[in-house]
Amino acid sequence: MADPAFATKIQREANIVQSDPSVLSLTAGAINRSDPLGAATNDVLLPFAGAFLGTPADGLKEEVLISSSEQSSLIDAIDRADGIGRGPQGTQARPYALTRWPSV
Repeated sequence: MADPAFATKIQREANIVQSDPSVLSLTAGAINRSDPLGAATNDVLLPFAGAFLGTPADGLKEEVLISSSEQSSLIDAIDRADGIGRGPQGTQARPYALTRWPSV
C-alpha cells in the first residue's frame, strides 16, 4: 500500500530527505477513536503496510480500527521502492482497512 497523505519523511544517503508513501505515519484522523484501543492511540507507524479486502465470514461483522486516506492505493512489492500505485488488477485510489477487528 502507498498513501501520500500519510507518507513518512525518511533521510536517505547524502542527507537527502524524501517522502516515502509506503511507510505510513498515521495520525488520529486514520484511527477509529470510538474503539477503546483507538481512543488510547494518537499515532501509528506502519512500514510497508498491507490492507484487508473482502467481507467478513457469515455471523461476523467488521470494525475498522485504522484506515488509509482517499489517496491510497495498493502497490506490488516490486513497485514499493517507487511508490507507484499500479496494484493488483489496477486497483484505484480509495481508503483501505489497515487493521480490523472481527466481532459477533
